[in-house]
Amino acid sequence: MTSGVRRESFPGDLEGTLWSYRSRANVVALWRQRASRSGRWIYLARLSPSECALTLIRDRFGGGYYRAKIYGAWNSGLRYEVYLKQVSFAIAGPPTSETRSRIQRPGVSRARSWYS
Repeated sequence: MTSGVRRESFPGDLEGTLWSYRSRANVVALWRQRASRSGRWIYLARLSPSECALTLIRDRFGGGYYRAKIYGAWNSGLRYEVYLKQVSFAIAGPPTSETRSRIQRPGVSRARSWYS
């Protein structure tokens, strides 16, 4: 659960946003939009801020529309991570085999635009 303090979407600069939070950012939850502008999002991974360079994301997950939710420290009293910010961005190119395998898991229907 998140605190809900700031649920804003800031386009573009994931690396700059992480730099501005420096040591307060502990983890990044990465989501990828299922098919071009379909509105459905697939959870990919929880990454450390050091793993969130756009080139590393492109090499691991491929191209597409992404949403990165940046979280800070765990609040043990309230039992959730402090939500800091959300950044949306796009990377050109097709998804990687790792991304395709996550999408093809049981219970997740295939996005026709990727496989046609």
